[in-house]
Amino acid sequence: MKFKTFRNLLIGGVVVLGVAGGIWCASSGKKTSETSESAPPPPLAAETKSKPQGKQPKPGAPNDLPATATAPTHLPAGDEALRPMDRAIFAWQKSAPEKEKSKDVFNSETYKVDAYHDAGKIGMNRLKVDLDRDGKWDEKWDFDGAEVKRHVAPADDESYTREYRLAEGAWRPK
Repeated sequence: MKFKTFRNLLIGGVVVLGVAGGIWCASSGKKTSETSESAPPPPLAAETKSKPQGKQPKPGAPNDLPATATAPTHLPAGDEALRPMDRAIFAWQKSAPEKEKSKDVFNSETYKVDAYHDAGKIGMNRLKVDLDRDGKWDEKWDFDGAEVKRHVAPADDESYTREYRLAEGAWRPK
C-alpha cells in the first residue's frame, strides 16, 4: 500500500469517527435533558414523613421546616405558596457546608443563590437570590433561628420593597 493511500484512509477514518462521536454525544445529551425536564419533581410529602435518624437539623435552620415546607391545601389571602426553588434552598440548607460564603450553590439552575455565614451567627444565616442571573439580586433572605424573612425587589433593581415571612408552609406578606 502506498503511503498516500494509507494517509488518506487514516485521515478519512479519523473524520468519520469524529463525526460519529459528535452525533452520539449530541443525541445522548438530548435524551438526558429531555428526561430531566419531563420528570416530575419528587413529592414533598415523602421528604417530610421521615427524618434521617443520625442527622439533626443544623442550628439556625428553621426547626419547623418539615411542617412549614408542606404545601397547604388552602392559602390565606395574600400568602404565596413555596416555589420549587424555595424547597430546594431549604433542602440544601439542611446540609449546607460550614463555610463563610457559598457562591452559586445551584450552578446548573436558571437562578443563582449565594449563601453567607456571618461571624457570630450559628450556621448559614442569610442568602441572596438572582432569579434571572442578570447580576442584580432579586431577593435576599434572612434566617434567625426558626424565623425566615424574604425581602423582594419586584423591579429587579436591588430595592427590596416587599417583605415576607415563612409561615404555615407559605410566604406571608409582612
